[in-house]
Amino acid sequence: MNYPYPINIDLTRKRVAVIGGGKVAARKVTGLLDAKANVFVISPTLCDAIDPAKITWIKKRVRDR
Repeated sequence: MNYPYPINIDLTRKRVAVIGGGKVAARKVTGLLDAKANVFVISPTLCDAIDPAKITWIKKRVRDR
């Protein structure tokens, strides 16, 4: 059985990477930007909900090794 442990992290000015540019990533990006994080999105494409002016977009596909 899993027992999640809630934590709070101050992400102000911290670099945070999000892998993928779809709807789930957009929700994560929104929360991270609200937390004042410096967000890097690694994805070949972005959905319309992600504003490329508010993030650093690395136009690259991530592969498994």
